[in-house]
Amino acid sequence: MQGNLLKTSKALADETRFAIIQYLERKKGAVSIKELAQRFRLHPSAIRQHLSKLSEAQLVSSVAMKTGGSGRPKRVYRKSRPVVGLELLPRDYRLLSEMLLGLLAVKKISPDEVKNFGRQWGEVLAKRLSGEQPIERSAETVARFLADQFGAWGFEPRIQGASGQQVKIQLHNCIFKEVVEFNPEIVCPLLHGVLEGLLTPFVGPYGSTLQNGIAHGEDSCLVQVQLKPSSG
Repeated sequence: MQGNLLKTSKALADETRFAIIQYLERKKGAVSIKELAQRFRLHPSAIRQHLSKLSEAQLVSSVAMKTGGSGRPKRVYRKSRPVVGLELLPRDYRLLSEMLLGLLAVKKISPDEVKNFGRQWGEVLAKRLSGEQPIERSAETVARFLADQFGAWGFEPRIQGASGQQVKIQLHNCIFKEVVEFNPEIVCPLLHGVLEGLLTPFVGPYGSTLQNGIAHGEDSCLVQVQLKPSSG
């Protein structure tokens, strides 16, 4: 992960390469070296060097395209993946989030409705992760599964306890922090619902709590899961 980010940063540190990626983002389709050379007023060999750096960082890919004649196929390039952590074109998802949360507040959607919606999403995610195959119902396994998933999302989880029939995990970062401070009554039930949905295919619909400390100025949130002993 860090290696890819470092390669990406180095590749995009050059203004021309960054501009090339922006151009490919806007174009959507594949472009030739000739087109890029004309667009940036550079020699084709210079464009090739820039594309080589971008290819090493896996930011662009190329394919050979037949021209219809007897000559060599023309190689064209396109952007191959999103640039993590960098916005190539203006985006404002926070504004969109605030607008949608405001709409839910105006519509007076209840916390239970929000939680149920989150639970449905969590169940879908769990099926994708598990392939609908049950896993060992132990506190350690459940703790690791939740920590891995919340960690992948960026919540910086720390397992505080995983023994007997109880799991405790602290979340030291809230990826929704900028919007949860203004709408904790919507965002927190939504996240709690996702948590319950994640648990359902693995350990059944057991009790869980989410103490939303970050929304109230604390350093972390606390996830607690109360497991039931397996029958038989």
